[in-house]
Amino acid sequence: MYAFTKEEHEKLTRYFLPRSRESAVSEDLRGWSWNHPPLEPIYDVRLGVAEVASNYCPTNRDLYLRKAQGLKAAPNEAMVAGIIFHELLCQFIIRAKRALYWYGKDAVDTVLKELWTMDPTPLTPF
Repeated sequence: MYAFTKEEHEKLTRYFLPRSRESAVSEDLRGWSWNHPPLEPIYDVRLGVAEVASNYCPTNRDLYLRKAQGLKAAPNEAMVAGIIFHELLCQFIIRAKRALYWYGKDAVDTVLKELWTMDPTPLTPF
């Protein structure tokens, strides 16, 4: 838990709180408008969490170009590394499931050997 220092508490009570009470808040922004459906953002453009959180471009210009202008930027090194990592992880999970279904959960050594070699040829179907 964070505890204010004496100076921070004084600044909060003497500066920030009085200033916050001076600002008027629009009635549209107060609480939920339960009687006016639908409850949704007021903007037409919707952003996903990954779009906001991934900061490939420090100015987020890539997000603006993609959403507002309809242009796609060329992937940078971090994006390419992420694509490769996701593909490897996906292939590993698929391979692990196939090996477990084929050899069974009791053949751990065989399953691990199969995963370690990561032979690109698929397992023989049932």
